[in-house]
Amino acid sequence: MPQDKTYLQLRGETWYARVIVPPSLRDQLGSHLRKSLRTKSLPEANRRKHTVVGELKRQIEQAKHGTTWRDWRELLRKAKDEEQKDEIHLQIIEDAEAIEAKQGYPVAKEFFRKATQVESTLSELVEDFLALDHSTDTRRKHDRALRDLLDYFREDDVPPASLSPRDLLKFTDALSAGPLAPNTKRDRLGSLGKFWDWLERRLHAPKGSNPFRGVTIRGGTVEEFRAFTDDEVAKLLSSEFTHDWQRKAFTILLLTGARPNEILGLTHGDIDPEAQTIAIRAAKTDAGIRALPYRHPTLVEAIAGLWKGDPEARDLRVFPDAGPDEKPAKNFINFFSRHKERLKLPAEVGLYSARKTFMGKCLDLELDVVNVERYFGHKNPRLALCTYSKGRSDAGLVAVAEGVAKGWKL
Repeated sequence: MPQDKTYLQLRGETWYARVIVPPSLRDQLGSHLRKSLRTKSLPEANRRKHTVVGELKRQIEQAKHGTTWRDWRELLRKAKDEEQKDEIHLQIIEDAEAIEAKQGYPVAKEFFRKATQVESTLSELVEDFLALDHSTDTRRKHDRALRDLLDYFREDDVPPASLSPRDLLKFTDALSAGPLAPNTKRDRLGSLGKFWDWLERRLHAPKGSNPFRGVTIRGGTVEEFRAFTDDEVAKLLSSEFTHDWQRKAFTILLLTGARPNEILGLTHGDIDPEAQTIAIRAAKTDAGIRALPYRHPTLVEAIAGLWKGDPEARDLRVFPDAGPDEKPAKNFINFFSRHKERLKLPAEVGLYSARKTFMGKCLDLELDVVNVERYFGHKNPRLALCTYSKGRSDAGLVAVAEGVAKGWKL
């Protein structure tokens, strides 16, 4: 059954809410009003569109009665003296009274509030912050965190300094106690904290008012799971997976130490079987963007059985059944959780244990720690390794791959 696309427009990969402007107002507003819903998912776009479409329709209604609230706000910001401001306020009141007569008091009240709000509101500042020069991955994380903040305060889009500290703490407490995974909570709070720091530097919020700092989130994949034992690895590799691609995906994760989303999101164009490298283009951190050499014979065999040399398949995902494009590892993570329970593996091991196992093997084999960190996609904070040595060769990464191939017998 086709999904509803009413009031929606797909531009690139992002869905927008779109409302047609009546012909009589097109000289003023253009043929359409649109606003990004900041999602690639059609079901999520349908969920978000109702409030945004309402806002766009109110803009059209306000335009029918004269100057929009945005115009009045801009005039107030440019006013040179109090007398001019008073005159503009009187005109805003007249517009609000005309709106109340036709649309009711709530609509008129909202118009008046927005028209007289000279300081930048929370939603406007979020847009300004997201427009800064962030990396693609950082912008994605910030966007998710800040959209949640805007949704929480959607009915109270005021300057940040006007937000109730108690309401901000309620939002922080709700996020901390919510259903998200611990690592995701830490990411959200980190993004929110950086946004609020930026507000304080720009004098949009009082110094020392950041409600997202000092919050401790316990748990997460790094803390919860240990590495697999050799017996557990043997049991997993000899077990019966539901599909053959699941076995191969697990093998690649185990023998590269890569993150699940990095591997499950691979396209055929990311694999170079001649150079024996995997290009990780979508990673959790900037340091995660890397080319992983692979040399282990089990890994070579697994990747050769997956790779399609057809040029037309370059952009196709290697594991299309693993999960949606925005969460490529979703289905596989769920499968592995059930699979380990069927095998009666202990609670302290999980899919993340593959990453810990790889790291443990590298350390046992006494491979160079710096290159192991690079292979892992970890950023080393030392200047010599993250600033002054950019552009160095991948010989160290190849040495890690060769060391694992030579020293880890499956």
